Amino acid sequence: MQTKKGVTKESAVVSTISITFEGLLMLFLNDDKPFCDVGILKAVPPKHPARILIIKKKGGISETLLDLPGDRFEERLWLDVHKKSPDIKVQKGLTFRRKSKNDADDVRWSLDFEGDEMFEEPIKVDKSGFRSILRINDGKFSTIERSKNELILLKPDEEPLTIGEVATKIGANIQLGKDDVAYFSNGVHILDPPLSAEAGVNYEIQVSQVEATKGKAKQKRPLADVDAEYYYTVVAGDLAPSRRIHFGIPARSTPDASCLTAVVGESDSGF
Repeated sequence: MQTKKGVTKESAVVSTISITFEGLLMLFLNDDKPFCDVGILKAVPPKHPARILIIKKKGGISETLLDLPGDRFEERLWLDVHKKSPDIKVQKGLTFRRKSKNDADDVRWSLDFEGDEMFEEPIKVDKSGFRSILRINDGKFSTIERSKNELILLKPDEEPLTIGEVATKIGANIQLGKDDVAYFSNGVHILDPPLSAEAGVNYEIQVSQVEATKGKAKQKRPLADVDAEYYYTVVAGDLAPSRRIHFGIPARSTPDASCLTAVVGESDSGF
């Protein structure tokens, strides 16, 4: 709408879509790009089912609109938001150092495979290693949850480096104004009805690929069994194995640093 001074103003928020990304997922996240791609890994450890769950909430009542298991994912998926100015944003504080006092929701708790803790340059991405890629064209991304233990980086020819806690769950918040609508598509199959702005209605979307095993059974997994190693089925395939940066943890925890949700800050997914 227009203000009296003729300045365009965003319409008031009517509904929100809260998205969580958890487990063996790789977010191609850069707020200079008009979309975020979420790569869902094809090769994962046993008992790590992929799932997308969409819930509508109104007046304290929850309604499941979609419960999609990984074996029904198409190669390409979309959450396409139709609004005046869709935009990808990230939550960042003024400064960030992993072992210092930071905002709990700063997106930089995530491990960026192209960041200064890892390879420090663009890396090769093999999209054939993804079961599916979900493209999202709107939302503000932040850290929802981080590990209770610390991640150890094992760099070639260097001593192990404990970098600290890492994000194990990333979120995105989408705001819908009057007449705004979001369409979820699994390949050519579009969810009907779509996620429309409606007074008193909000939506939740859970995108996950996490270990189904809980409690003592999970604690018994060997420390050398690190889920994050599976990200090398999709990135850095052109590097000799001896030049890869590997991962370790000092002990099991929940949430566990070995189950980090990864970020790639520069390269494209190949979508």
